[in-house]
Amino acid sequence: MRDIQSSPLSPASRIAVGLAVFQAGFVPWLQQQLRAEGINPLDSLPPSSPVLKQGFAMDVRAALIIAREQLDVLAGSDELTSLRRAIRTLMKIRDSWAHQQPLTQDDATNWLSTAADLCAILERMPTSRSLRALAEIPGHELLAASLLLSPLLDDLPKDEQLPLLTYESFTEEIDRALYGASDQTAFRALTWYSAKQYLLGETPIVSLIVLGPGETPIPEEEGLMPPGFWWPLDLAYDASLDIRITAHRDALSTLEAERMAAYSQADDI
Repeated sequence: MRDIQSSPLSPASRIAVGLAVFQAGFVPWLQQQLRAEGINPLDSLPPSSPVLKQGFAMDVRAALIIAREQLDVLAGSDELTSLRRAIRTLMKIRDSWAHQQPLTQDDATNWLSTAADLCAILERMPTSRSLRALAEIPGHELLAASLLLSPLLDDLPKDEQLPLLTYESFTEEIDRALYGASDQTAFRALTWYSAKQYLLGETPIVSLIVLGPGETPIPEEEGLMPPGFWWPLDLAYDASLDIRITAHRDALSTLEAERMAAYSQADDI
């Protein structure tokens, strides 16, 4: 692993992406779990909460407060101490980030690792894996991902349709590019590439990476993105299939529209 100070993103940017991952993969799940138990999540918030006082949408901080108050519903007694400690850490660093206080790469790594641990304890494994990938500073795999993904759009002839690449094929390409790499390396490369696009407000090119035959136990998931890459679309990996199909189709349509717009601009020059 490269030195922690050589991260391609600032500490604040890494936490911002981590918050987006956590927002998509944890916050809706938390509300669903509590409602299934007959609990209104909002009842666990203090009256001063912006969610109650100003009608703001449920954010990570509010979700952490709710989780803290309802831990006995979410987890077994053996896990409560670890979860309380994790929530304290997440809230402290998140508040420092929100108030634009100085943060180090170690702070960012601590937030991401702690969030990954919390999600793992609560069995939100794809979200945990994405957070864990962001906690690990990438090496050459990020450049390899850029070299593999950019040509999918930039070098595509105007009259050809957008190509879809299976996750297995992408992993094999990363393996060849780096002369030997694991699935985790490929996953980290895609996660960091998606993080940089998220911060730039770009349509996620990871939408072109899909599950191929045999890559999912559920046939309906074939042709959709892997579980760890729905957060750039602000969706949980287990959101309803119809919602994910629509969001994936919309993302592909946007990528195609952006590609055609780029060709039009080039023709006008």
